[in-house]
Amino acid sequence: RKQILLVSDQEIFQAGLVQYKEYLNTAVISSDQASTDIVKGVGRKLADATEMYLRASGLEHEIANFDWEFNLIKDSQINAFCMPGGKIVIYSGILSIADNEESLAFIMGHEMSHALLDHTRTKFSERQRKETLTNIARVGALGLSLFGLGEIGALAFDAANIADISSEYLLLQPHGRDQELEADKLGITLIH
Repeated sequence: RKQILLVSDQEIFQAGLVQYKEYLNTAVISSDQASTDIVKGVGRKLADATEMYLRASGLEHEIANFDWEFNLIKDSQINAFCMPGGKIVIYSGILSIADNEESLAFIMGHEMSHALLDHTRTKFSERQRKETLTNIARVGALGLSLFGLGEIGALAFDAANIADISSEYLLLQPHGRDQELEADKLGITLIH
């Protein structure tokens, strides 16, 4: 898909890897070997399927961007996430609802799809653009105030704040929901 990305793959992968390592230093890795083996086994199958998908789509150059790793964390949360570059965390609490390989594959495929679709980099870039535009508007409002147009400057500053809040709820959050659906669709393709 066409999009404007303000950071490189390497920047986002490196930042993600640092956060991932910091997270693993504080997390409790599950000692449930049977469940860990299932998570890693399903993950490996999905990583292989992902590489097949990328090759079949003419995107084999993207394979090098991912170093898939799968960890089961002892935590009652019903959640999972994937960092850019393919570092996946599954919380053991999710196994209460993903009680077989197929349902676990759907969850993991969804998370892997976020990485494949560059959702972290997309969100980061969108937020950077929004903050840049908001800051420009605020500086403009300050400039108006400095040139003796205080009332207009105050109105412009208020308008910038309203636009900042509105864009968060009307543009960024709905786009996040679109990304969830997009990850579901690609995840289904990968598990198929």
